[in-house]
Amino acid sequence: MALDCSATTHPTTPAQAVWSSHPAWLACLVMGLTIISSILSAPWPAVAQAPDDAVSRSPADAAVEAFAALPRPERFASAPRSFREVWQAIDYLVRIQKIDVARPYFDAFVEAQPSDEVLAAIQREFGTRTFLELTDVPEFAQRAEALTRKMLQASRRQRTDPTLLANAINLLSLSPAEAKLGMAKLREAKADAVAALAAAWRDAVDPLLRGRLAQALGFLDVEAVDPLIASLDAAGDPETRPWAEAAARALGRLGDTRAIPFLLGHADLPAALEAANDLARARRPSLDLSDPSAIIQAEAMKYLVGDVPLAIDESRLDPNETEVRLWAWTREELAWDDSNYPAANAAGQEGDLAANPADAQPAATDTQPVAAMLPRRLASLKLGMRLARLNLIRHEADPHAQGLVLVFALETAAFEAGDRAFLEPAPDMVQSTLTEAMAAGPALEAALTLALDHHQHAAAALAARGWGRIVDRDRLLADPRTSPLFRALTSPERRVRLEAARAFVELDPDRPFPGSNRVVSTLTPFLSEGSDEGAGPPPPRAFVFSVNLDRANSYARLLDTLGYAARGYDSGEEFVRAAYESSLVELLIVEPGPRGVVPIGSGTYDTVEILRNLKADARTAQVPVLLVGGLGMVDRIERLYGELHPRTAVIVGPGGPEDFAFQVERALKRLNARPLSAQERGLFARIATDAMARIASQPSSPFRTDLDKASVGLSRASRSAPTRASATTALAMTPTVPAQQRLLDLALDTELPVADRLEGAKALTRSIQRFGPLLTDGQERRLDAALGDESHPSLRAAYAAALGALTPDPVIVGRRMRLRHTPLGLKSSRESLTPSPSPDAPPSPSVQPGSDLP
Repeated sequence: MALDCSATTHPTTPAQAVWSSHPAWLACLVMGLTIISSILSAPWPAVAQAPDDAVSRSPADAAVEAFAALPRPERFASAPRSFREVWQAIDYLVRIQKIDVARPYFDAFVEAQPSDEVLAAIQREFGTRTFLELTDVPEFAQRAEALTRKMLQASRRQRTDPTLLANAINLLSLSPAEAKLGMAKLREAKADAVAALAAAWRDAVDPLLRGRLAQALGFLDVEAVDPLIASLDAAGDPETRPWAEAAARALGRLGDTRAIPFLLGHADLPAALEAANDLARARRPSLDLSDPSAIIQAEAMKYLVGDVPLAIDESRLDPNETEVRLWAWTREELAWDDSNYPAANAAGQEGDLAANPADAQPAATDTQPVAAMLPRRLASLKLGMRLARLNLIRHEADPHAQGLVLVFALETAAFEAGDRAFLEPAPDMVQSTLTEAMAAGPALEAALTLALDHHQHAAAALAARGWGRIVDRDRLLADPRTSPLFRALTSPERRVRLEAARAFVELDPDRPFPGSNRVVSTLTPFLSEGSDEGAGPPPPRAFVFSVNLDRANSYARLLDTLGYAARGYDSGEEFVRAAYESSLVELLIVEPGPRGVVPIGSGTYDTVEILRNLKADARTAQVPVLLVGGLGMVDRIERLYGELHPRTAVIVGPGGPEDFAFQVERALKRLNARPLSAQERGLFARIATDAMARIASQPSSPFRTDLDKASVGLSRASRSAPTRASATTALAMTPTVPAQQRLLDLALDTELPVADRLEGAKALTRSIQRFGPLLTDGQERRLDAALGDESHPSLRAAYAAALGALTPDPVIVGRRMRLRHTPLGLKSSRESLTPSPSPDAPPSPSVQPGSDLP
């Protein structure tokens, strides 16, 4: 196209402003040099080649007073003064990684509050990519996510305007050219076009018009697959069955293989089976359709583990999106309790599709698909449950098919309950789901096996709890190694291990069995999750590794501000060992060093070795690991290390406490990981100590011989009021010196309630009777002194019983009788009960209160 140099040109971009006031020939020269420079230099910001009048009409080009003070960025001919120019500057500066220079432009753009029209115009010109790139910049991430969400909402509202869709549908019944235009508008509406067509089909009376509307489904784009799959459920109503058949035929034409298992599940629809065969021949020729149930089950398991992409719409452009749009034929299928999921409420407040489907769309009969924004995990579970139920229709009496439904039900209940899922008493939804699961009998064992095989830890923990209550004890103990309950003892998830160990204890076995020695060792780590007297449960622990110890400690300090008890390491071996040995570790952070083996300590641990060791041990296989790198290293770190551990995410080196906190929170949400709450840690400690107390109270329990391994943990548990009584009972049956000494401390601690001291003294007596005296002479003197000072009758009796069980020296007994004001003695003041030394003997060392020294 020839350039008319004689024309009067008005500056519409920063690049044009430099030559607008000069003569035409000079303008042409400058323009030519500008073009050559743009080719030879670094990438320039995009400049729209639109006519002057078109640009001036664009809402994204409107001048804003807030932009008047913005400086001129490097390589720009003039300072940006419109929404479009400011965004152009932001996009360019971020791409060349000049984040500090871009900050004032981004701040001004957000503060100016661009309208929907402005955001939609920018999205059309620059693409969605330019918004998503900003979410990876720590300094912009939070506001960029909100801006991106607002842009997507604005774009969707413009495309799915009811009046626009109604006009497009009306065009379908006119001339071919107008029908083509109408279909183009419907394709732009993507998934929402299906709901609009279904509503029009419902209201149409003319069979010819109905047929035309149904036929239009096959000309939509692949984004319409989700509501079309939901439309298959319309086959249950004779009035809407023709719509389900039309949806099946449309799915066959659109070519998305995700629809195959849903089509196979609706075997009562001839059009569905025909569409499934067509899709398999065209897209997956190697797929054998001779066993539809196997295909449905396999695809359901993919939804269970999250291997299927969801909701093909704008939100899928961001792989980190935690919420997706789920389509269903009935509102009941979309209903869920979002009170335990704050992000859902936040999404509703921001104006997106409501998290609760009752608010998502106007009330309507079940004659069109409906949608709601749900957490990605919940949406995947609901789709998998849909397949599991279709499979159950085919095999109603199959325990495996029943178990598959139970796994989805338990996982869904645990997800909706959130932090409260494993508290006691259990939330109503969890308890009712578990009750129904126990009533299913053997199907619950199949559910536990499936959950363990596919690492569905919430379902596995609940299934282990339920199966332990209904399993045949004799059959289980005959060879427990074949039972999934025994497998659960070595699960990488601590909740599963705890529930399995508790189940074995509650079975009250009366003889050893293969693997019985694992039960106490499984319970022991949970004992340390209690709290000290007067303090709350200890904070979750986090460990940080970096070859630079100062950097590791700086990350640890940032984690301390987030509520962790963090520590940094520059030794890979020490870092891994600390992770192994800590029962409270909730988060691991690794800053990858130079590629290759870095000699550290006595071994050679680089990032690869660290991640492999963490993955290999069940204690750390499920602990989230965050890899830290620079802004330009994220993709490389993911490529090199992302597959070495099952729960890894990459974050950018912190720009500040707020940025670091936001990135950690987002990464943990992406991994579906969260630290245990204080309530959960306290509950787990109570469950473990109660199980230990039950073991101690069963004389024939095969687990009692292992209690000595838990003496340290039980001693710690005895410091916490909620676990003190059970820990005291267990310590009485623990044949170790620390256990008996801890019982003495409990009995003599004047700050404890009388009831706790009394139980400690009684437990001390039982321990002495069973295992003999394990106290030092100084500790015996402390007990003797406490007997003389105590005025409470019950405590005096308990102390006296403990002293009597110690079989004290007759000389000391005689002096006590002679010197104390008791029924056996006459003196009112207490004197030393030790024998008087001979004149030639050296003086005895003084004994301080609480001292164990003789």
